[in-house]
Amino acid sequence: MEQNINTAMPATSSSQQGSGNGLKIATAIASIVAICGIGFGVYGMIQSTQKDNQISDLRVQIKNSDGTITTIDTPKIETTTSDGSVITISDMPESVDQDSEVKQIVRTVYEALSTNIKGADIQTDFGVGSMIKIPGTNIYTIANRSYGVNLNMDIEERDFNAILDNASTYAKSALNSNGFVEEKEIMFGKLLYNSSNGISCLVGEANIPFRVSCSKNTWITDEQKEFVLALAKAAGTDYVSADPSRIADSQVSPHQKLTAFGENYAMLFYRTSPSSEWQFFKGTQDLIGCNKYTGDAAKAFAGDTCWDEATRQSSTVQP
Repeated sequence: MEQNINTAMPATSSSQQGSGNGLKIATAIASIVAICGIGFGVYGMIQSTQKDNQISDLRVQIKNSDGTITTIDTPKIETTTSDGSVITISDMPESVDQDSEVKQIVRTVYEALSTNIKGADIQTDFGVGSMIKIPGTNIYTIANRSYGVNLNMDIEERDFNAILDNASTYAKSALNSNGFVEEKEIMFGKLLYNSSNGISCLVGEANIPFRVSCSKNTWITDEQKEFVLALAKAAGTDYVSADPSRIADSQVSPHQKLTAFGENYAMLFYRTSPSSEWQFFKGTQDLIGCNKYTGDAAKAFAGDTCWDEATRQSSTVQP
């Protein structure tokens, strides 16, 4: 059941189509999760309350601990990370400047789509997570926040394949005219990058709803940057989405383990102690065979679920 994953992550050119009658394609920040294969949850969705020349008026929806949703109209943006800490985005001058810069690029894409694709439901939004290029490297990861454009369609009524093709063309043209060049091809889209301002924009090509998501390459902490670079080096890949708060202690001290994410698969890492270097174990989309866990890997992942080929059943890793 183990998947053979090439950590160099070659791009694919296959397209994906939706099917079924009356299927409504809803606006969803989670679409970027599908594009990148990241495993982080999206901790809120902030939609623009205007479709004219303003993106600054935002509606923040916060999921409370009891499951209820609180909606707040505010120019101040806060989002919660997976470890429970709060990131305040727009109360610092430098953050305001950077957000305005990215929002202006998003506005350019929005206007291109609105002008050329008549009658479509096109919305701007704010989300957590979009692919960026780490400054000074050729390594890519996920930023702490993003601004984007969603184009939503009813596939029962519209030729969504043609619309997707056109939307991608118009979006990339708008970005090209603002100094962006194609940087990386990934599953279901392309990453365009502007080296002069450090903004990366991910343009979907086969995903529904169509989405363009933009982030600035400084929107990760120094800790996240060094963490991702260490993991990318260990795995020999150029893209890792990882959160230091996901590091877990093994049943066998002082080993530690971590699940990170490639474009469409999980990446398993371990280290023999908190001060040692990370080792890449496997990239997978399924349970890994129990017999694959040997040596320090078996100690690091002791107790985790694995696949026993002999019994054809799930089992646990033995140290």
